[in-house]
Amino acid sequence: MERRGHAFVRYADDCNIYVTTRRSANRVLDSVTRFLERELKLKVNQSKSAADRPWRRTFLGFTISWWNRIRVSGKSWKRFKLRVRALTRRNSGWSMDRVIGELNVFLRGWKGYYDVADSRDPFVECERWIRRKLRCYQLKQWGKSGYRNLRRLGVNRRIAWITSKTPHGPWRISRTPRAHWALNNNYWRGKGLISLSSLA
Repeated sequence: MERRGHAFVRYADDCNIYVTTRRSANRVLDSVTRFLERELKLKVNQSKSAADRPWRRTFLGFTISWWNRIRVSGKSWKRFKLRVRALTRRNSGWSMDRVIGELNVFLRGWKGYYDVADSRDPFVECERWIRRKLRCYQLKQWGKSGYRNLRRLGVNRRIAWITSKTPHGPWRISRTPRAHWALNNNYWRGKGLISLSSLA
């Protein structure tokens, strides 16, 4: 590939080759496949090989947008959310400190790998979703003592009473402005939750 002047990126047995036209892509795919199978006696996984646009393919959990920016792939975000859901299960019985501790371990490793992505908007959006998950967990954990805990956080009597005595479930309550105000960003920073969207 170097001898032919192709632009490519490789990690172990995963490789992307970049050319300017679909015709070139098909030709390179055929020649590389032929070389790997005939000369090196290796089996090419046809289901994972294709000549396609970069933004329709993933590489090591990333994809390249049509305006040439590195983005976290949709599959990576899906796996991310599955892991966060597992760590914030409302019936786990974990203390909030343990939930945040386990979550921080995962977020720190995930952020360390995916922080090279150019687009920060999905990080901000997921950070908001994580805080809502934690608000839901906290409200569920408080249970009948919700009124007392909300008052301790400075919520006035009427709002604390409405929030704690509503017939709606904790997931719906976690989205309300009053729950967001009581369990705001500063609250979670105080609990030690690390930032996913910060560049630092």
